[in-house]
Amino acid sequence: MFGSFQSRPMPAWQSKATSLFPELAEKLDSPKFGIRQLYHELLAQTLKAHRQGNDIYLRYVYGFAEWCLHQRESELGEVTDRCFYRDLIPQRDLWVRIIPWLSPSVIERNRRPLSILLGQRELGEFEKLFAACTARRYPESIYYTRWIEKI
Repeated sequence: MFGSFQSRPMPAWQSKATSLFPELAEKLDSPKFGIRQLYHELLAQTLKAHRQGNDIYLRYVYGFAEWCLHQRESELGEVTDRCFYRDLIPQRDLWVRIIPWLSPSVIERNRRPLSILLGQRELGEFEKLFAACTARRYPESIYYTRWIEKI
């Protein structure tokens, strides 16, 4: 019967990602394209945005990632840490550009895994740079401005 088609409900992260990253809308519509695949795409674009100084994109991507961390669904936050931050932070050549966009909660959540990934010495260097950073950009993200709640 023709009237029996039911669309699958879209999770909140998927709906927000579709609005924020319309270039990925077709991929996001696929049932095989999950949050891990999204972060794989976002990571490449984030590195490119850092190199090009695309602050508008960075406001979106860091705001989206921070929003994911603060959702009740713990798996969403864990995937965000594993598939985004822990692949992003080891990009030592971009630390001076990445660090201002990281909130203290991101650093705290990832300290132990990063100590394994980076080693204690390199993590210490990273944390010194983080502590010395005065150009905090994370409040400009769409999470902290609350703009993400409107989409």
